[in-house]
Amino acid sequence: MFPYNTFNHFDLGWIGIVEEFEWSYKHLQRESMSPQSYKPLMAGPDAVSPTSVSKSKFYLQDDKSTFSRGDFIHIIIETSDEYGNRRLRGGDFITGTMFNARMQTSTAGRTVDYGNGTYSMYFYAGWKGQASITVSLSFTREAILFYDLMKYRDGRVVWLGTFMKGNVIEWSNCTLISEGIWKNSCSFINTWALGETIFLCNKPASLPCSALTNITHRVGQMFDRAEQEVQDRKYLFEGKFRKAMFSASPIKVNIQDSNKQVDVPTCGPDLPMPLSSGYWKSYHTFVPLVCRSQEWTPEQRFKCASDKLFFFIGDSTIMQFTKEVFGKLDIIGGRVNFQKHFLALRMGGGARSVTNIMFGSDFIDRINSSVCVSQITVVAFNFSFHYGLWSVRAYLSIVNQFKLSLLRLFERCPDTIAILKLAHPRDNTDVPQNVHSGNYLYYDMNRMLRRVLGGIGVHFLDVWDMVLAHPDDNEVHVKSHIIIQQADMMLSYVCPRMVKSNS
Repeated sequence: MFPYNTFNHFDLGWIGIVEEFEWSYKHLQRESMSPQSYKPLMAGPDAVSPTSVSKSKFYLQDDKSTFSRGDFIHIIIETSDEYGNRRLRGGDFITGTMFNARMQTSTAGRTVDYGNGTYSMYFYAGWKGQASITVSLSFTREAILFYDLMKYRDGRVVWLGTFMKGNVIEWSNCTLISEGIWKNSCSFINTWALGETIFLCNKPASLPCSALTNITHRVGQMFDRAEQEVQDRKYLFEGKFRKAMFSASPIKVNIQDSNKQVDVPTCGPDLPMPLSSGYWKSYHTFVPLVCRSQEWTPEQRFKCASDKLFFFIGDSTIMQFTKEVFGKLDIIGGRVNFQKHFLALRMGGGARSVTNIMFGSDFIDRINSSVCVSQITVVAFNFSFHYGLWSVRAYLSIVNQFKLSLLRLFERCPDTIAILKLAHPRDNTDVPQNVHSGNYLYYDMNRMLRRVLGGIGVHFLDVWDMVLAHPDDNEVHVKSHIIIQQADMMLSYVCPRMVKSNS
């Protein structure tokens, strides 16, 4: 049987401090202490710092270095700070990859956080030959606690509102508010899509609130606010505490050939997360282990997609499906029906008329039952890179309202296939970018999305490990060969009966 495990990713994040204590207590390693050695207060360390990659260590379980293809390679990580103190809490964002550069094979590790400074990481041995394992400290617990403080604050994302009436033009700053009181402001609501969250603008000098014409995201202010927020904690997002490789890296293992087969389920909704999401068996080919998938030929893609209507809803990363796959006849194999819609409220991208923007819930509710009578409707959507500065409450509010719109759609069109593309990691270049768009934020969003949208029939297209493991840089807009692999995974959810193998 393929080992589906229940495990905790990195830390408990938004779920709450109570759960963290419960998790830590469950995994607490108690040391015996004789009554004679007990003191009410014992001397502790003179100094404590975040986790240090030079003082921490990782090693293969049981010192075993030879494995068979199809095995799981288990490493143990023990963290310490730069003064040599053992870390007694978990919560570091630790990532790992196993690869063979010559063969261009690679996979990402799955991290288990025991809440006490010790971690496990599992790698799937998908190929025969040598492999190198590297482990990196992406973010410290202290950086994640900083994120947790920031992401509960309203008003971090700012738009410039343009108010026009006749020849009079005025501007003011606008933001999102999910809590609080205000006066001398212009509030705009859409309870159907935003729930209790308010789009709030400073009142213009003379024009009425109804004169709001368009909004433009203030990218420069986003960086300025990130600089202000981080202040004396910049060190947490640079150098030795961010994306720093453990000094023991790399360690080598040997993988022998084997006939061991992986039994994975047919692709469908609400699948559990396995110990490995898959591996790259070459630079261009990813083998998923979440469910039974395949590389599709153009003819197979067209056969799957030709009798369906696809709606792509979200940001530019999901629109890559339309650009790199569905819009290219040589890739998709023929003309298929698809529509695309960018979600409001977007960050970046210039001015947008307030009369033209549409929220996800509003768009889903416009898909009436007549649309799905003659063809199966596929709704592919995401909520990721444009939401890094949204407060947790505002983010969960818009996701929950979208969930309700999906439930209404399922009632009108029971055969609708809903596919959520989750976020993937990106390589951020500077401190402010890591503050407003750090990978931990997107990973945390993925967990929120699974919690809110789980159990209603949504198919989760999780591409995090696929992007993390690939030798290319982790960019927001990944290369076309990665998008094609993601699209083939999506089609395996859309047409699972057409899938023949997993290799």
